[in-house]
Amino acid sequence: MKILSSLKQKPGKLIPSYKIINIKPTNIISSEKLKDGKIGQKINLSKTFLGDTNYTLRSITYTTNYLYEYKQCSEYMDCIDKKSSVQAQPGKILLVIKDSIDWDQNTSYYKLDKRDMYKDFVTLEYEFTTSNNKKLNHSVRLENVTPTTLNTAKIYEVGNLVARSHDVKLKFKIRNTSFYINLDKISELK
Repeated sequence: MKILSSLKQKPGKLIPSYKIINIKPTNIISSEKLKDGKIGQKINLSKTFLGDTNYTLRSITYTTNYLYEYKQCSEYMDCIDKKSSVQAQPGKILLVIKDSIDWDQNTSYYKLDKRDMYKDFVTLEYEFTTSNNKKLNHSVRLENVTPTTLNTAKIYEVGNLVARSHDVKLKFKIRNTSFYINLDKISELK
């Protein structure tokens, strides 16, 4: 990088003087892999920028249609029980995730208005075997389709190829730290 350090003035001329600065990182950012988790296991994320956040994946189900109940309340606190559903788009399936996240409230990520850990840090990885026995590895981002009236689960939509795949896992990548949660092979949709 070339930076102007001074100007010398001579009659009718300005003569610039430059300093050259070479910028290079002192150390290479390395990637750290946390111990892989499993459903029901609490994972401490203290080695990430999420601070002392604890994450537990309680359950995950795969479906094409998710029915749920909720209460719709008026401003006068009169509440009515209602039912609704979320349906997968053609060629997609729904991942219904129930989790527990105990956020470290002192982190900058916690202070964001809209936090979506899965959208920001998670991909679904799986292996698919074609009809001619060729193995293909896929990695897809999760698309949040959770209705605002649902607060007991999070719903994400992915391609339905995952329903016929194996070695399915959630990959969490939080800056330079990553870990996996292995999911069972999906044999049937609910």
